[in-house]
Amino acid sequence: MNSKSYFVGILGLATLVSCGSAKDEVTISSTLFELGKSYVEKINPSDGTEAGQQAQADLAAAQKWLENYDKPLSFALIENTKGNGFLGIEEVNAPYETWRSSIDSVIVQKNGFITATFSFGDDLVAAKVPSTVRNTGTKQRINYYLVDDENIVGSEFSCTWSSLGSEDTPVFGKSYKTEHFREKCSNSESKFSNDYWVDSRGIVRQSRQFVSKTVGYVSLQRIIE
Repeated sequence: MNSKSYFVGILGLATLVSCGSAKDEVTISSTLFELGKSYVEKINPSDGTEAGQQAQADLAAAQKWLENYDKPLSFALIENTKGNGFLGIEEVNAPYETWRSSIDSVIVQKNGFITATFSFGDDLVAAKVPSTVRNTGTKQRINYYLVDDENIVGSEFSCTWSSLGSEDTPVFGKSYKTEHFREKCSNSESKFSNDYWVDSRGIVRQSRQFVSKTVGYVSLQRIIE
């Protein structure tokens, strides 16, 4: 996900759910809305042009806003539809975390894995996944989906894991040293590949994960832990 993507969620987002209570909301200022709107119309912020320099200033303004926001915050992008937005933690039931957006889209995560979604359309109902994304070798996973509006059916996959080495991963203007892991899954009917970037603290700072055939891939960035 490039720098341009960080601001896309600002455009259609008025509020986000904050940590603590599902009813707690933080209003994003009109200034942040406008800088996001202007930013996504600009080109690469590091290219040295006037537009790029302005984009750098916009990025700095957003970072300043984030300095005063201290609750867990993530950004999600649905690649197929370009739907996107910020999510805050609604509930923690270790090792599961429930993240909710202002329009009540929900992502449930377990140690960085997406294990369920709600209000995405063709949702992932549940998933049986390894205990960590720091894997090598072969692991099994099962993704569960609702079929015919009444039956939950599991699809089992054999997944090959590998480490792609160390990378500098940009997340909303900050750079993190991460290790990049890839999970390549397949069965007789389908296949997909998930990517995870894990920082030195064990936080999955960024990921790109397959949800379902209709939804496709969701990219996640952990902005504030």
